Amino acid sequence: MGGQKKKPLSRMEKQKREKAEAKKEKPIKKTLRISIIPQELLNKMLTDIKKSKYVTPTMLAQRYEIKVSSAKKILRKLENDRVVEPRVKTARLTVYVPVKT
Repeated sequence: MGGQKKKPLSRMEKQKREKAEAKKEKPIKKTLRISIIPQELLNKMLTDIKKSKYVTPTMLAQRYEIKVSSAKKILRKLENDRVVEPRVKTARLTVYVPVKT
């Protein structure tokens, strides 16, 4: 009845080698992110936020290597202090804009 032909052994060995090499080439990069933010870092964030056009929690987390949840808390606190205001608010993302004084 036929069916699908088997691949030659050389082709199967080549595919196996390629899979093994692909696994070796992908290094896992992990970064430690801090959850307790020192006051000096908060002051630096505040000056950078005031200079920027807009800011998102992800931007803060990447720039200062903190957790995204910590960045969200910081931005909510700054919103309550009237330093930033939310411009775009969706379920996943909030874009904040510094208040011009």
